[in-house]
Amino acid sequence: MEAGAFNLGVHQYALVQLSLTQAQRHSVEGLIIAIAKNNIFTDAILHYQQGNLLIKKQLSASTSDNKLLSIKVPDDALLNPLHLSLSGRYLRGELLIYTPIEFAQYIKNTAIKDGVYVGIAALFLLSSILAYLVLQKSIFIKYAALLTSMFLWIAAGEGWLISYFPQLQNLAFFTANSLGLLFFITFAYFSYDYLKLNHYVAKTGLILKYSQWLLLIIWLCYCLSFNQAEPSLYQAAYALALVTCFVVLNTAFISAMRSLPNHGKQAKFYLAALGVFLLCGVISGLSMTNIIDFHVGWTLIKTSSLAEMILLATGLMYWYQNSMNKLINEQKQYNAAQAELISTKQQLAEKEALLITQPSSTPPSPQIAKVIALLDKTLYIKAAGNYCDVIYQDKETVKEALIDTKLQAIEAALGTDKLIRCHRSYLINVRCKFMLTRRTSADYDLVLAQHRIPVGRKYLKDIQRRFSQS
Repeated sequence: MEAGAFNLGVHQYALVQLSLTQAQRHSVEGLIIAIAKNNIFTDAILHYQQGNLLIKKQLSASTSDNKLLSIKVPDDALLNPLHLSLSGRYLRGELLIYTPIEFAQYIKNTAIKDGVYVGIAALFLLSSILAYLVLQKSIFIKYAALLTSMFLWIAAGEGWLISYFPQLQNLAFFTANSLGLLFFITFAYFSYDYLKLNHYVAKTGLILKYSQWLLLIIWLCYCLSFNQAEPSLYQAAYALALVTCFVVLNTAFISAMRSLPNHGKQAKFYLAALGVFLLCGVISGLSMTNIIDFHVGWTLIKTSSLAEMILLATGLMYWYQNSMNKLINEQKQYNAAQAELISTKQQLAEKEALLITQPSSTPPSPQIAKVIALLDKTLYIKAAGNYCDVIYQDKETVKEALIDTKLQAIEAALGTDKLIRCHRSYLINVRCKFMLTRRTSADYDLVLAQHRIPVGRKYLKDIQRRFSQS
Protein backbone atom coordinates (compact mmCIF):
# COMPACT_ATOMS: atom_id res chain seq x y z
CA MET A 1 0.00 0.00 0.00
CA GLU A 2 1.21 3.47 -0.86
CA ALA A 3 0.55 6.53 1.28
CA GLY A 4 -3.16 7.28 1.41
CA ALA A 5 -6.43 6.57 3.21
CA PHE A 6 -7.39 3.27 4.82
CA ASN A 7 -10.56 1.88 6.42
CA LEU A 8 -10.83 -1.47 8.15
CA GLY A 9 -14.63 -1.44 8.03
CA VAL A 10 -16.05 -4.43 9.92
CA HIS A 11 -12.68 -6.22 9.97
CA GLN A 12 -10.86 -6.51 13.28
CA TYR A 13 -7.31 -6.78 11.88
CA ALA A 14 -5.38 -5.74 8.80
CA LEU A 15 -1.85 -6.37 7.61
CA VAL A 16 -0.62 -3.76 5.14
CA GLN A 17 2.41 -4.19 2.88
CA LEU A 18 4.06 -0.83 2.30
CA SER A 19 5.12 0.16 -1.21
CA LEU A 20 8.09 2.52 -1.17
CA THR A 21 9.51 4.30 -4.18
CA GLN A 22 13.19 4.03 -5.04
CA ALA A 23 13.70 7.61 -3.88
CA GLN A 24 12.13 6.81 -0.53
CA ARG A 25 14.21 3.64 -0.04
CA HIS A 26 17.44 5.53 -0.74
CA SER A 27 16.51 8.69 1.17
CA VAL A 28 19.57 10.25 2.79
CA GLU A 29 17.48 11.88 5.52
CA GLY A 30 15.75 8.67 6.48
CA LEU A 31 12.05 7.85 6.42
CA ILE A 32 9.18 8.20 8.87
CA ILE A 33 6.01 6.14 8.62
CA ALA A 34 3.00 7.67 10.36
CA ILE A 35 -0.67 6.94 10.80
CA ALA A 36 -3.31 9.62 11.44
CA LYS A 37 -6.29 7.66 12.77
CA ASN A 38 -9.72 8.16 14.28
CA ASN A 39 -9.37 5.78 17.22
CA ILE A 40 -7.10 6.79 20.09
CA PHE A 41 -7.03 3.34 21.72
CA THR A 42 -5.65 1.15 18.92
CA ASP A 43 -1.98 0.56 18.19
CA ALA A 44 -0.01 0.02 15.00
CA ILE A 45 3.09 -2.20 14.64
CA LEU A 46 5.77 -2.07 11.97
CA HIS A 47 7.11 -5.46 10.80
CA TYR A 48 10.36 -5.90 8.87
CA GLN A 49 13.04 -8.54 8.45
CA GLN A 50 16.60 -8.00 9.55
CA GLY A 51 18.70 -10.95 8.43
CA ASN A 52 16.89 -14.03 9.68
CA LEU A 53 15.09 -12.11 12.40
CA LEU A 54 11.55 -10.69 12.18
CA ILE A 55 11.56 -7.37 13.93
CA LYS A 56 8.39 -5.77 15.38
CA LYS A 57 8.34 -2.17 16.48
CA GLN A 58 5.31 -0.34 17.81
CA LEU A 59 4.55 3.11 16.46
CA SER A 60 4.67 5.77 19.16
CA ALA A 61 2.42 8.78 19.64
CA SER A 62 3.66 11.96 17.99
CA THR A 63 0.89 14.12 19.45
CA SER A 64 -0.66 14.24 22.90
CA ASP A 65 -4.06 13.05 21.62
CA ASN A 66 -2.60 9.67 20.52
CA LYS A 67 -4.20 10.03 17.07
CA LEU A 68 -0.92 10.47 15.19
CA LEU A 69 1.44 7.51 15.52
CA SER A 70 4.86 7.45 13.89
CA ILE A 71 8.13 5.55 13.70
CA LYS A 72 11.47 6.24 12.05
CA VAL A 73 12.38 3.29 9.86
CA PRO A 74 15.92 2.03 10.51
CA ASP A 75 18.20 2.72 7.54
CA ASP A 76 19.10 -0.98 7.15
CA ALA A 77 15.39 -1.90 6.93
CA LEU A 78 14.53 0.45 4.07
CA LEU A 79 15.60 -2.07 1.42
CA ASN A 80 13.59 -4.90 2.98
CA PRO A 81 9.84 -5.52 2.71
CA LEU A 82 7.87 -3.49 5.28
CA HIS A 83 4.52 -4.46 6.76
CA LEU A 84 2.18 -2.63 9.11
CA SER A 85 -0.36 -4.41 11.32
CA LEU A 86 -3.51 -2.55 12.35
CA SER A 87 -6.40 -3.54 14.62
CA GLY A 88 -9.82 -2.23 15.46
CA ARG A 89 -13.19 -2.36 13.71
CA TYR A 90 -14.01 0.78 11.74
CA LEU A 91 -10.46 2.01 12.21
CA ARG A 92 -9.82 4.55 9.49
CA GLY A 93 -7.34 7.25 8.73
CA GLU A 94 -4.34 8.07 6.57
CA LEU A 95 -1.03 6.35 6.05
CA LEU A 96 1.77 8.90 5.74
CA ILE A 97 5.30 8.30 4.43
CA TYR A 98 7.57 11.33 4.94
CA THR A 99 11.14 12.36 5.47
CA PRO A 100 11.76 13.85 8.94
CA ILE A 101 11.64 17.39 7.54
CA GLU A 102 8.38 16.68 5.65
CA PHE A 103 6.88 15.06 8.76
CA ALA A 104 7.73 18.08 10.90
CA GLN A 105 6.12 20.33 8.28
CA TYR A 106 3.01 18.11 8.26
CA ILE A 107 2.65 18.46 12.05
CA LYS A 108 3.18 22.21 11.74
CA ASN A 109 0.53 22.55 9.01
CA THR A 110 -1.92 20.45 11.04
CA ALA A 111 -1.35 22.65 14.09
CA ILE A 112 -1.92 25.78 11.99
CA LYS A 113 -5.20 24.38 10.60
CA ASP A 114 -6.36 23.46 14.09
CA GLY A 115 -5.39 26.91 15.36
CA VAL A 116 -7.29 28.63 12.56
CA TYR A 117 -10.37 26.50 13.26
CA VAL A 118 -10.25 27.18 17.01
CA GLY A 119 -9.69 30.90 16.37
CA ILE A 120 -12.63 31.26 13.98
CA ALA A 121 -14.91 29.22 16.24
CA ALA A 122 -13.90 31.34 19.24
CA LEU A 123 -14.51 34.54 17.24
CA PHE A 124 -18.03 33.43 16.29
CA LEU A 125 -18.73 32.37 19.88
CA LEU A 126 -17.50 35.67 21.33
CA SER A 127 -19.45 37.67 18.72
CA SER A 128 -22.68 35.82 19.52
CA ILE A 129 -22.22 36.44 23.28
CA LEU A 130 -21.54 40.15 22.68
CA ALA A 131 -24.58 40.35 20.38
CA TYR A 132 -26.70 38.90 23.16
CA LEU A 133 -25.33 41.36 25.74
CA VAL A 134 -25.85 44.36 23.44
CA LEU A 135 -29.12 43.45 21.72
CA GLN A 136 -30.71 41.38 24.52
CA LYS A 137 -32.07 38.81 22.04
CA SER A 138 -32.17 35.24 23.39
CA ILE A 139 -31.55 33.76 19.92
CA PHE A 140 -27.88 34.86 20.11
CA ILE A 141 -27.20 33.04 23.38
CA LYS A 142 -28.87 29.95 21.91
CA TYR A 143 -26.58 30.26 18.89
CA ALA A 144 -23.61 30.51 21.29
CA ALA A 145 -24.78 27.32 23.05
CA LEU A 146 -25.05 25.58 19.66
CA LEU A 147 -21.48 26.64 18.72
CA THR A 148 -20.15 25.50 22.09
CA SER A 149 -21.73 22.05 21.86
CA MET A 150 -20.53 21.68 18.24
CA PHE A 151 -16.97 22.63 19.14
CA LEU A 152 -16.86 20.37 22.21
CA TRP A 153 -18.28 17.46 20.18
CA ILE A 154 -15.53 17.81 17.58
CA ALA A 155 -12.91 18.33 20.31
CA ALA A 156 -14.02 15.13 22.06
CA GLY A 157 -14.13 13.15 18.83
CA GLU A 158 -10.68 14.29 17.74
CA GLY A 159 -9.25 13.66 21.21
CA TRP A 160 -8.44 17.24 22.18
CA LEU A 161 -10.38 17.16 25.46
CA ILE A 162 -8.69 14.05 26.82
CA SER A 163 -5.35 15.20 25.44
CA TYR A 164 -5.39 18.54 27.23
CA PHE A 165 -7.56 17.48 30.18
CA PRO A 166 -6.77 13.78 30.90
CA GLN A 167 -8.71 14.01 34.19
CA LEU A 168 -11.91 14.20 32.11
CA GLN A 169 -11.39 10.75 30.59
CA ASN A 170 -13.72 8.96 33.01
CA LEU A 171 -16.41 11.66 33.10
CA ALA A 172 -19.48 10.78 31.04
CA PHE A 173 -20.31 14.40 30.25
CA PHE A 174 -17.14 14.89 28.19
CA THR A 175 -17.43 11.79 25.99
CA ALA A 176 -18.15 12.18 22.28
CA ASN A 177 -21.52 10.39 22.66
CA SER A 178 -22.64 12.74 25.44
CA LEU A 179 -21.56 15.88 23.61
CA GLY A 180 -23.16 14.64 20.40
CA LEU A 181 -26.49 14.35 22.23
CA LEU A 182 -26.01 17.83 23.67
CA PHE A 183 -25.38 19.18 20.18
CA PHE A 184 -28.73 17.86 18.93
CA ILE A 185 -30.49 19.15 22.06
CA THR A 186 -29.11 22.67 21.54
CA PHE A 187 -29.78 22.39 17.79
CA ALA A 188 -33.48 21.69 18.47
CA TYR A 189 -33.56 24.51 21.03
CA PHE A 190 -31.97 26.97 18.58
CA SER A 191 -34.13 25.89 15.61
CA TYR A 192 -37.39 26.32 17.53
CA ASP A 193 -36.60 29.97 18.24
CA TYR A 194 -34.87 30.74 14.93
CA LEU A 195 -37.77 29.50 12.79
CA LYS A 196 -40.40 30.92 15.20
CA LEU A 197 -42.21 27.58 15.24
CA ASN A 198 -44.57 28.74 17.98
CA HIS A 199 -46.03 31.28 15.52
CA TYR A 200 -46.02 29.64 12.09
CA VAL A 201 -45.73 25.85 12.27
CA ALA A 202 -46.85 24.99 15.79
CA LYS A 203 -47.39 21.25 15.19
CA THR A 204 -43.86 20.60 13.92
CA GLY A 205 -42.65 22.85 16.72
CA LEU A 206 -44.23 20.49 19.25
CA ILE A 207 -42.53 17.51 17.60
CA LEU A 208 -39.21 19.31 17.86
CA LYS A 209 -39.80 20.10 21.53
CA TYR A 210 -40.81 16.53 22.40
CA SER A 211 -37.74 15.19 20.57
CA GLN A 212 -35.56 17.62 22.47
CA TRP A 213 -36.97 16.44 25.80
CA LEU A 214 -36.50 12.78 24.82
CA LEU A 215 -32.85 13.43 23.89
CA LEU A 216 -32.38 15.23 27.21
CA ILE A 217 -33.75 12.19 29.09
CA ILE A 218 -31.47 9.84 27.12
CA TRP A 219 -28.50 12.12 27.84
CA LEU A 220 -29.24 12.17 31.59
CA CYS A 221 -29.62 8.39 31.68
CA TYR A 222 -26.35 7.98 29.79
CA CYS A 223 -24.45 10.25 32.19
CA LEU A 224 -25.92 8.62 35.30
CA SER A 225 -25.32 5.03 34.13
CA PHE A 226 -21.95 5.58 32.43
CA ASN A 227 -19.91 2.34 32.45
CA GLN A 228 -22.50 0.72 34.73
CA ALA A 229 -25.45 -0.41 32.60
CA GLU A 230 -25.60 -3.54 30.48
CA PRO A 231 -24.20 -3.23 26.92
CA SER A 232 -27.60 -4.23 25.49
CA LEU A 233 -29.19 -1.23 27.23
CA TYR A 234 -26.53 1.05 25.79
CA GLN A 235 -27.24 -0.30 22.31
CA ALA A 236 -30.99 0.20 22.72
CA ALA A 237 -30.49 3.76 24.00
CA TYR A 238 -28.04 4.45 21.18
CA ALA A 239 -30.56 3.26 18.59
CA LEU A 240 -33.35 5.35 20.17
CA ALA A 241 -31.06 8.40 20.20
CA LEU A 242 -30.19 7.94 16.52
CA VAL A 243 -33.87 7.71 15.57
CA THR A 244 -34.68 10.81 17.65
CA CYS A 245 -31.80 12.76 16.09
CA PHE A 246 -33.12 11.81 12.66
CA VAL A 247 -36.58 13.06 13.71
CA VAL A 248 -35.02 16.36 14.86
CA LEU A 249 -33.22 16.88 11.53
CA ASN A 250 -36.25 15.87 9.48
CA THR A 251 -38.60 18.09 11.50
CA ALA A 252 -36.20 21.02 11.27
CA PHE A 253 -35.98 20.60 7.49
CA ILE A 254 -39.77 20.44 7.05
CA SER A 255 -40.24 23.43 9.37
CA ALA A 256 -37.68 25.49 7.45
CA MET A 257 -39.36 24.65 4.14
CA ARG A 258 -42.76 25.66 5.51
CA SER A 259 -41.28 28.84 6.99
CA LEU A 260 -39.86 30.05 3.66
CA PRO A 261 -42.89 32.29 2.85
CA ASN A 262 -42.59 34.02 6.23
CA HIS A 263 -38.82 34.15 6.69
CA GLY A 264 -37.34 34.25 3.19
CA LYS A 265 -33.55 34.60 3.22
CA GLN A 266 -33.00 33.59 6.85
CA ALA A 267 -34.82 30.28 6.24
CA LYS A 268 -32.73 29.72 3.10
CA PHE A 269 -29.48 30.16 5.03
CA TYR A 270 -30.77 27.79 7.70
CA LEU A 271 -31.60 25.20 5.02
CA ALA A 272 -28.13 25.63 3.49
CA ALA A 273 -26.46 25.03 6.88
CA LEU A 274 -28.68 22.00 7.47
CA GLY A 275 -27.80 20.71 4.00
CA VAL A 276 -24.07 21.00 4.72
CA PHE A 277 -24.51 19.11 7.99
CA LEU A 278 -26.57 16.33 6.38
CA LEU A 279 -24.18 16.01 3.43
CA CYS A 280 -21.17 15.71 5.72
CA GLY A 281 -23.02 13.18 7.90
CA VAL A 282 -24.07 11.04 4.94
CA ILE A 283 -20.57 11.05 3.45
CA SER A 284 -19.05 10.18 6.84
CA GLY A 285 -21.50 7.30 7.35
CA LEU A 286 -20.92 5.86 3.86
CA SER A 287 -17.16 6.24 4.22
CA MET A 288 -17.16 4.64 7.69
CA THR A 289 -18.95 1.55 6.38
CA ASN A 290 -16.74 1.37 3.26
CA ILE A 291 -19.73 1.82 0.95
CA ILE A 292 -17.89 4.64 -0.82
CA ASP A 293 -14.14 4.92 -1.33
CA PHE A 294 -13.70 8.36 0.16
CA HIS A 295 -11.65 9.32 3.21
CA VAL A 296 -13.43 11.62 5.64
CA GLY A 297 -10.84 13.32 7.83
CA TRP A 298 -11.25 15.87 10.56
CA THR A 299 -10.33 18.61 8.10
CA LEU A 300 -13.57 17.96 6.18
CA ILE A 301 -15.61 17.82 9.39
CA LYS A 302 -14.14 21.07 10.73
CA THR A 303 -14.52 22.79 7.36
CA SER A 304 -18.18 21.79 7.18
CA SER A 305 -18.75 22.99 10.76
CA LEU A 306 -17.21 26.38 9.86
CA ALA A 307 -19.52 26.57 6.85
CA GLU A 308 -22.49 25.87 9.12
CA MET A 309 -21.34 28.60 11.54
CA ILE A 310 -21.05 31.16 8.73
CA LEU A 311 -24.41 30.24 7.16
CA LEU A 312 -26.28 30.35 10.46
CA ALA A 313 -24.57 33.62 11.44
CA THR A 314 -25.59 35.16 8.11
CA GLY A 315 -29.12 33.89 8.62
CA LEU A 316 -29.12 35.50 12.08
CA MET A 317 -28.15 38.83 10.52
CA TYR A 318 -31.19 38.63 8.27
CA TRP A 319 -33.27 37.48 11.25
CA TYR A 320 -32.24 40.55 13.23
CA GLN A 321 -32.73 42.87 10.24
CA ASN A 322 -36.26 41.54 9.67
CA SER A 323 -37.02 41.91 13.38
CA MET A 324 -35.81 45.52 13.32
CA ASN A 325 -37.81 46.30 10.16
CA LYS A 326 -40.91 44.81 11.75
CA LEU A 327 -40.31 46.82 14.92
CA ILE A 328 -39.84 50.04 12.89
CA ASN A 329 -43.06 49.39 10.95
CA GLU A 330 -44.93 48.74 14.19
CA GLN A 331 -43.50 51.99 15.62
CA LYS A 332 -44.63 53.89 12.52
CA GLN A 333 -48.12 52.42 12.80
CA TYR A 334 -48.18 53.34 16.49
CA ASN A 335 -47.06 56.90 15.72
CA ALA A 336 -49.70 57.19 12.98
CA ALA A 337 -52.37 55.92 15.37
CA GLN A 338 -51.21 58.40 18.01
CA ALA A 339 -51.31 61.26 15.49
CA GLU A 340 -54.80 60.21 14.39
CA LEU A 341 -55.89 60.06 18.02
CA ILE A 342 -54.57 63.57 18.68
CA SER A 343 -56.27 64.85 15.52
CA THR A 344 -59.55 63.23 16.57
CA LYS A 345 -59.30 64.84 20.00
CA GLN A 346 -58.70 68.22 18.40
CA GLN A 347 -61.69 67.74 16.11
CA LEU A 348 -63.86 66.77 19.05
CA ALA A 349 -62.69 69.86 20.92
CA GLU A 350 -63.53 72.06 17.92
CA LYS A 351 -66.96 70.48 17.60
CA GLU A 352 -67.61 70.99 21.30
CA ALA A 353 -66.56 74.63 20.96
CA LEU A 354 -68.81 74.98 17.93
CA LEU A 355 -71.76 73.60 19.84
CA ILE A 356 -71.08 75.92 22.76
CA THR A 357 -70.99 79.00 20.53
CA GLN A 358 -74.28 78.24 18.83
CA PRO A 359 -76.85 81.01 19.35
CA SER A 360 -79.50 78.56 20.46
CA SER A 361 -79.13 77.09 23.89
CA THR A 362 -80.97 73.96 22.87
CA PRO A 363 -78.88 70.96 21.75
CA PRO A 364 -78.76 70.23 18.02
CA SER A 365 -81.21 67.76 16.54
CA PRO A 366 -79.96 64.23 15.77
CA GLN A 367 -79.90 65.12 12.05
CA ILE A 368 -77.74 68.22 12.62
CA ALA A 369 -75.52 66.17 14.96
CA LYS A 370 -74.88 63.72 12.11
CA VAL A 371 -73.81 66.63 9.89
CA ILE A 372 -71.49 67.93 12.64
CA ALA A 373 -69.92 64.46 13.04
CA LEU A 374 -69.07 64.41 9.33
CA LEU A 375 -68.15 68.07 9.04
CA ASP A 376 -64.33 67.71 8.94
CA LYS A 377 -64.62 65.11 6.15
CA THR A 378 -67.36 66.91 4.23
CA LEU A 379 -66.71 68.20 0.68
CA TYR A 380 -70.16 69.68 0.05
CA ILE A 381 -73.83 69.23 0.91
CA LYS A 382 -76.52 68.97 -1.76
CA ALA A 383 -80.23 69.56 -1.31
CA ALA A 384 -82.50 66.62 -2.16
CA GLY A 385 -86.07 67.81 -1.56
CA ASN A 386 -86.78 67.59 2.16
CA TYR A 387 -83.44 65.74 2.58
CA CYS A 388 -79.76 66.55 2.09
CA ASP A 389 -76.90 64.50 0.69
CA VAL A 390 -73.64 65.00 2.61
CA ILE A 391 -70.76 64.11 0.29
CA TYR A 392 -67.63 63.38 2.35
CA GLN A 393 -64.27 61.70 1.88
CA ASP A 394 -63.33 58.73 4.11
CA LYS A 395 -59.60 58.12 3.51
CA GLU A 396 -59.38 57.42 -0.24
CA THR A 397 -63.11 56.81 -0.80
CA VAL A 398 -65.84 59.40 -1.46
CA LYS A 399 -69.10 58.50 0.30
CA GLU A 400 -72.61 59.92 0.66
CA ALA A 401 -74.85 60.22 3.71
CA LEU A 402 -78.56 61.04 3.38
CA ILE A 403 -79.72 63.35 6.21
CA ASP A 404 -83.39 63.91 7.03
CA THR A 405 -83.27 67.71 7.15
CA LYS A 406 -83.31 70.66 4.79
CA LEU A 407 -80.31 72.65 3.56
CA GLN A 408 -81.63 75.83 5.22
CA ALA A 409 -81.75 74.08 8.61
CA ILE A 410 -78.09 73.03 8.30
CA GLU A 411 -77.04 76.54 7.28
CA ALA A 412 -78.98 78.10 10.13
CA ALA A 413 -77.57 75.64 12.69
CA LEU A 414 -73.88 75.78 11.66
CA GLY A 415 -73.53 79.33 10.33
CA THR A 416 -70.97 80.32 7.68
CA ASP A 417 -67.70 79.57 9.50
CA LYS A 418 -67.50 76.01 8.18
CA LEU A 419 -69.99 75.93 5.32
CA ILE A 420 -70.84 78.55 2.72
CA ARG A 421 -73.68 78.58 0.24
CA CYS A 422 -72.63 78.75 -3.42
CA HIS A 423 -75.98 77.82 -4.93
CA ARG A 424 -79.53 77.55 -3.67
CA SER A 425 -79.04 73.75 -3.63
CA TYR A 426 -75.42 73.53 -2.44
CA LEU A 427 -73.31 74.24 0.63
CA ILE A 428 -69.53 73.76 0.35
CA ASN A 429 -66.84 73.21 3.00
CA VAL A 430 -64.67 76.34 3.04
CA ARG A 431 -61.59 74.26 4.02
CA CYS A 432 -61.61 72.31 0.77
CA LYS A 433 -59.40 73.62 -2.02
CA PHE A 434 -62.00 74.27 -4.70
CA MET A 435 -61.06 76.02 -7.94
CA LEU A 436 -63.43 78.59 -9.45
CA THR A 437 -63.75 78.01 -13.20
CA ARG A 438 -65.87 79.68 -15.90
CA ARG A 439 -68.47 77.43 -17.51
CA THR A 440 -70.04 80.03 -19.84
CA SER A 441 -69.61 83.76 -20.22
CA ALA A 442 -71.71 84.40 -17.13
CA ASP A 443 -71.79 81.06 -15.29
CA TYR A 444 -69.16 79.59 -12.99
CA ASP A 445 -68.44 76.26 -11.33
CA LEU A 446 -66.40 75.22 -8.29
CA VAL A 447 -64.20 72.22 -9.18
CA LEU A 448 -62.51 69.76 -6.81
CA ALA A 449 -61.10 66.62 -8.48
CA GLN A 450 -64.06 65.00 -10.30
CA HIS A 451 -66.62 67.09 -8.43
CA ARG A 452 -68.16 70.10 -10.25
CA ILE A 453 -70.58 72.33 -8.28
CA PRO A 454 -72.53 75.16 -9.92
CA VAL A 455 -72.26 78.71 -8.51
CA GLY A 456 -75.45 80.78 -8.38
CA ARG A 457 -75.16 84.32 -9.70
CA LYS A 458 -76.39 85.87 -6.45
CA TYR A 459 -73.59 84.07 -4.56
CA LEU A 460 -70.81 84.74 -7.12
CA LYS A 461 -69.25 87.80 -5.48
CA ASP A 462 -69.01 86.09 -2.10
CA ILE A 463 -67.49 83.01 -3.71
CA GLN A 464 -64.99 85.09 -5.69
CA ARG A 465 -63.73 86.64 -2.49
CA ARG A 466 -62.95 83.18 -1.11
CA PHE A 467 -61.64 81.38 -4.22
CA SER A 468 -59.30 82.61 -6.96
CA GLN A 469 -60.31 82.37 -10.63
CA SER A 470 -58.39 80.22 -13.11
